[in-house]
Parts: sequence; C-alpha cells; structure tokens
Amino acid sequence: MELLRAAWERINQFDKSEPQLVVLLGESGLGKTRVTQEFYNWLSMTHDASEPNGYWPDDLGQKESNLKINPDPEACDNGKPMPFLWWGIRLSDPSARNTIYSGGAISTYLNYLIPHLEPVS
Repeated sequence: MELLRAAWERINQFDKSEPQLVVLLGESGLGKTRVTQEFYNWLSMTHDASEPNGYWPDDLGQKESNLKINPDPEACDNGKPMPFLWWGIRLSDPSARNTIYSGGAISTYLNYLIPHLEPVS
C-alpha cells in the first residue's frame, strides 16, 4: 500500500496530463484485490471531497462483493469535478480461484470506464 501511495505522490509532482498506469501482479491469494480496494479508498478520501461532495464514492462498496475493484457508475457524481480517473481491470486466470469474468478484460470492464469519459471531454 505504501508503494502505491508513494507512486501516486511521485506522479503528482510531474505533468498530470500524461496518463499513468499501475499494475499489481502476483500469485492468487496474495491480497492484490484488497490492496487495490484500500488504495482506492485512500485516494478517494484524500484526493477527492468526501461523499456527498466528491465525484467518487468514498469506497467501492465491496461489502456486497469482496472482489469489486470499481465503484458503481451510478454512485459517482458527474456534476462534481473529477480529480482523477479510476478504472480497475481484473485479469483473471480461468483456472484460478476468484475468477468472476470470462472473455477479454478490456471489454468486460469498459462499462465502468465509459460513464467517466463524458465529464473529461
């Protein structure tokens, strides 16, 4: 978690117009999803206003689904400025545990990205 926070702070020191990508890679069961959820929570609480005043919800709502890596698009407030773009993509191994999607990862998660592109343009 500290490495992700440090990477975020480092990125913010430079040109924010350049897209940045972070990849968490590791064996199944090491906690990548949990770290992603914690990072989102930290990011939404420290770099966006708290609900209901911010663009992003304060957490991913993973109480219903512990594998959730994106907030529900309906929970975001398009009337508020978007301080960062969040798009989680889960690359699953069909033979591994916690597999919830089949097909291409980009097309599977595109519905989580599209609602946020309109506020950017």
